[in-house]
Amino acid sequence: MRNEHLSKLSVLAIVIVCDAVGCGTSTTTIPLGTNLEQQTDRLEHHVSEHRPASFAVAVEQIQSRHNQIHNEIQTKTHPALDHQLSELQDILGWLPEIAGDSDLRQADWNLVKQHSQQLANLYQELHQKVANGIRPEQSSFDKMETLNEGLRKLVPASDRLH
Repeated sequence: MRNEHLSKLSVLAIVIVCDAVGCGTSTTTIPLGTNLEQQTDRLEHHVSEHRPASFAVAVEQIQSRHNQIHNEIQTKTHPALDHQLSELQDILGWLPEIAGDSDLRQADWNLVKQHSQQLANLYQELHQKVANGIRPEQSSFDKMETLNEGLRKLVPASDRLH
């Protein structure tokens, strides 16, 4: 009992110190009077604002961001491209987990994982080219569009009725 009490006090002390001096990228503040369990849950479950709530929303956001990035590159107006590509990479990284929370079958989930990894690689290559002043080939966008289409086809299966 004494060790458990000391352990909880240690965690509380770390939380208070981290909250006061900032121990990471989170700017979460914890109201005084919140119990230790609530404080721990709140710190452990920080969710980025651009994280989609469902597989269907994620696929929609991937397509929307793809279209925006493609248009910006084609018109040579890409001041926010780094931010767009960074958030798109985040969504692609989360996609298998989001798909795992849906009603997709294992085979479909495997396809989501494969497509998201391939898209992440293609967008990373695109980012490097743009950063080096190289205009990406249309074939890269065509590959991305094919993979995006594969993801879109899986959306209805992600919300099956049980």
